[in-house]
Amino acid sequence: MSNNRFINPYNFVPFDKEPDRTTSNDTERKNTGFFDVTIKLKTDLIIPDGKKLDFDWETPIPAKDNKKHGHYRFFRLNGKPAIPGSSLRGMVRSVFEAASNSCLPFLLDDSFTMRSPAKKKGREEQGSWKSIMGKYSPCTDIDELCPACRLFGTTEAAKESKNGNGSLPVKGLKGRVRFTDALPTQPIKEDDIQACTLQILAEPRPTAFEFYLNKPNVENATYWNCKHYIIDGKQKERQDSKLVPRGRKFYWHSRPKPAKVKKGNMNATMECLIGGSTDFQFQVYFDGITDTELKQLEWALTFGENDADGRYCHKLGHARPLGYGSVKLTIDRITLRKLRWEGNRLISSTETVENPPKDFKYCWKNQEIIKALLKMADYDFSKNADRIDYPHLKDASSDDPCDDSCIFQWFVKNRKTRPINTLPDPLAIDLSLPKLEKEQKQNHKSNSKRW
Repeated sequence: MSNNRFINPYNFVPFDKEPDRTTSNDTERKNTGFFDVTIKLKTDLIIPDGKKLDFDWETPIPAKDNKKHGHYRFFRLNGKPAIPGSSLRGMVRSVFEAASNSCLPFLLDDSFTMRSPAKKKGREEQGSWKSIMGKYSPCTDIDELCPACRLFGTTEAAKESKNGNGSLPVKGLKGRVRFTDALPTQPIKEDDIQACTLQILAEPRPTAFEFYLNKPNVENATYWNCKHYIIDGKQKERQDSKLVPRGRKFYWHSRPKPAKVKKGNMNATMECLIGGSTDFQFQVYFDGITDTELKQLEWALTFGENDADGRYCHKLGHARPLGYGSVKLTIDRITLRKLRWEGNRLISSTETVENPPKDFKYCWKNQEIIKALLKMADYDFSKNADRIDYPHLKDASSDDPCDDSCIFQWFVKNRKTRPINTLPDPLAIDLSLPKLEKEQKQNHKSNSKRW
């Protein structure tokens, strides 16, 4: 790949036409038990404690010049580094949602603004995420749930429950899986944890329509949002047969790159656990899940590949677009609870599979989604680590990665380019984008958020 091209740190696993919502299957056999799971750190890992420190732990006295700069230690339990079960649950659920074509359960109901293409600068259109996502909005009927809400639970879905006082609304459904905190398998040495000052990371920017939104099915569109597009200087209403948003956001596997980063009030210094320093172990408990759900959960944990040296990995923790958090999960042991009647007594026993298979195969409905998901999960992609970066111009200085003006300028220049460069499909052969020529005169103010 040419040095004048880059690969964006994230891409999108596409949606289908609508989520697969079904009623519960009361005829299929149910399973209760737990998995013993090992986490192998493929790259450095950052799991920050939520408490912001007012001082720099690298100095014996408070760092007065860095009071606005955040310092965060690695998450700990009883003084030892650990990984919260909630982080693991969210990581696995996101893979399960994509593979099973489930809804977007945590979609905000907040309204947002979009620049109106046909109006003067500063004029905006209102929209809401739930209206834009349509059928992919969170499940609302407990009797008609997507696979992820049925297994992991939901706070959105409701139904009417009848009792002696009439009908009462019942909201939410408890999940049938539980993730424990992950603990290291061996003592962590002092030099296995290092302080890393990170580049600026900020919230997603859906206003970067070239990346976040599907392009209208027309030639030479110069601007588009969720409702309209511009062609030949005229505004047209979108008539899309598929969702406008590109899909579910995932990050490519790469590796952290050494960089000179200045401490400021928009970035942070965090403790980082060095990749390969130790493994972690945790348990996943499941209660009353069907044979199908058991196979799906095994696949979501391992990507169907139960091998510590396998190529398909998850992304976990903080600073994932910067190359942190590539981890490989393997199921070491499966324990199932068995119930049987002996006369009038119900006897409980356990059955343990000590050496689970190396492959957990499951045939998902939409194989195009699975192909894109596995492409994003392929750790072999990290060989492109030197090319994975946020958009920037040719010859842009990398002395200060906290300076985001070059990112903003790339989008400004791209919107003057014909045709506009859009984010490639994750299954495309060429995933790169061009570094654009630097403007001779830069009159644009720096926008200090990630695009």
